[in-house]
Amino acid sequence: MPNPNSHVPITEKDLPNPEYLRWLEEVSKHVDGLVSWGTRGTVVIDNVDGLVLKDTDSHYWRLTVETDGSLTTTDLGTVKPDA
Repeated sequence: MPNPNSHVPITEKDLPNPEYLRWLEEVSKHVDGLVSWGTRGTVVIDNVDGLVLKDTDSHYWRLTVETDGSLTTTDLGTVKPDA
């Protein structure tokens, strides 16, 4: 994403993909301040349950960050967990 304070003209190639923007808008309706997006990454704030990810074999995993910075994964199986 271009720097809004930059004096370089913005071209279409600098803009995010329209599909991504629609997805981001839809997701934003459900996260209620727990997720923020920036130009350098995504911040997820969930100090209770952690982040759930789905792998390429449709298997769900819960990822949590411990206070020492280590990561823990928990196998959740192949059924999508409740939000």
